[in-house]
Amino acid sequence: MTVLRLAVLGALAACTAPVVDKATDETDDTDTAGTDSTPDSTDTGGTGLPDTDVVDTGLAYPWPSSPMNYTFERGTYLHEVVIPPAAGPQACCRDWGSASRAVGTDNALAAMNTFAKLASLDLNAELAVVIRSGSFVPVLDHRAMPQADGDYKLGFFLAEWAAGTTYTKASTGEGEFYVYPESFRPGTGKPQVVFRKATKTGNKIHAEGGDFEIALVIQNVNLQLPVRDVTIDANIVVDTLGLAVSDGELSGYVVVDELFEAYNGLVKSTCACASGLLDGKDLFTKVGDTWQRACQPHDSNPSATPPVVGVNEVCDEPAEAVCENLIGNQIALGGACALIGGAIGDVADLDLDGDGKNEALSVGLRAQGVPATLLGLVPTTP
Repeated sequence: MTVLRLAVLGALAACTAPVVDKATDETDDTDTAGTDSTPDSTDTGGTGLPDTDVVDTGLAYPWPSSPMNYTFERGTYLHEVVIPPAAGPQACCRDWGSASRAVGTDNALAAMNTFAKLASLDLNAELAVVIRSGSFVPVLDHRAMPQADGDYKLGFFLAEWAAGTTYTKASTGEGEFYVYPESFRPGTGKPQVVFRKATKTGNKIHAEGGDFEIALVIQNVNLQLPVRDVTIDANIVVDTLGLAVSDGELSGYVVVDELFEAYNGLVKSTCACASGLLDGKDLFTKVGDTWQRACQPHDSNPSATPPVVGVNEVCDEPAEAVCENLIGNQIALGGACALIGGAIGDVADLDLDGDGKNEALSVGLRAQGVPATLLGLVPTTP
């Protein structure tokens, strides 16, 4: 499987960094409880959507001055992340109320997986591959967690396995991990993604107001998508190695515009070979409120009138093999362009700004996690 990592807010040299959580001023290295009550219009990537949790009511916490000074405390490796069924007793995870076009639990991602299965695709199977291969290694750090009930700080990081750690070892709670330095805000020791409020109550945790990132893998195309306004609910077990999570439910939303912009960015950075087929334009173009696609034939047909030039003819280098999946117009031949372009408009279900248009997709995921030893930052190569 060809794995491509995409940062929606900017390309990073070493890895894909999580989306910046702008709940507090990036120049402030101390979180102060209950002081941020001004909506931040950039919280949703400049889309104009409302900030859904503008008050930081969590624990006040002084962050270190640089990632080098950050000491990890209780780690969790999310070794299993799955898209639940769209309906039935296992459906989850959140009812968006009047913002949703449906009644009850909302999960457009689950609906999209149902749609994909009609084309003999299973997004969960693809997601399992990138997790088990170590291409997508999500970890949590639970800081200043009280022994009794109370607030603490929860950060999300992308990591890699340390030498000697495999998925089998990591998924039993015996893994060691290095965190990418891009998981921190530039010039500070504060994580890029830290939830506005995290609370421990008995053997349960609840966190809200963070931006998360999940690998959406379709037809060998791996998009790292920002999921916004994430809440996490889970049962926990704390031990000396870290913190285990069971029956975890993660919910949030993906902005439709961001999804298509991310896809266009991936095509531009990976498939310059297809620029002529696309006449130098984006694969997906927004016309009014609708995203239109310009998916291309997989194979050439010189006998056609006019002759057809396929993606496989112009993108024939080994590094360009994924371009057939990115740009192809037939789902049966692996064309993710056709699948995404056809499905997103059908499953988008959230009208977050009350304009009568569904500009976002609800996301619900189930997760399991095991204790993780977070050794520090990825070592630099001499």
